[in-house]
Amino acid sequence: MTTLANSSFSELPAFEKIEENGKANRLITGYSLARHQEEFQKASVVYKTIRIKSDATVGFVILQLDPDTESIELKRIVVSQPGRGIGRQALGLVDLCCIREFKRSRVWLDVFDYNERAIHLYESCGYRKFSEKQFDSRKLFLYEKYPNKANISNQSVVAMSAKRRRHT
Repeated sequence: MTTLANSSFSELPAFEKIEENGKANRLITGYSLARHQEEFQKASVVYKTIRIKSDATVGFVILQLDPDTESIELKRIVVSQPGRGIGRQALGLVDLCCIREFKRSRVWLDVFDYNERAIHLYESCGYRKFSEKQFDSRKLFLYEKYPNKANISNQSVVAMSAKRRRHT
């Protein structure tokens, strides 16, 4: 079973290592530990730890609460063991967070055009491309999804609190 839990400040070094060691560094613009620490301190940024089975950490999600109070940007989803369905399950949990925890109606993200695996995953999970832009001479696709209660299964959400906790 995959779960999302509020991350603690002490987990940030592990997140940096997951980005460095995996294939993620080619597919995302990696953060240094200092950048993770800076982002974690922002009131509008939420870090969630992806765990499986016996609380083994296998990745993380970074969410940005947009000032429009309707949207959340999925800034990052990084999984240390790609190809096992963990990312797909975590995306479903992001939908739940969007609706239940943050009372938001829209999730959006950007993805590099050459990240075909992620694009396929996002599209198969209901995300739709709404725009494109350039970033450092690379093309980014912008995707969005409007999760709603009718689309969310009654899966149990372990360790997803109703209140956002920050550990500093």
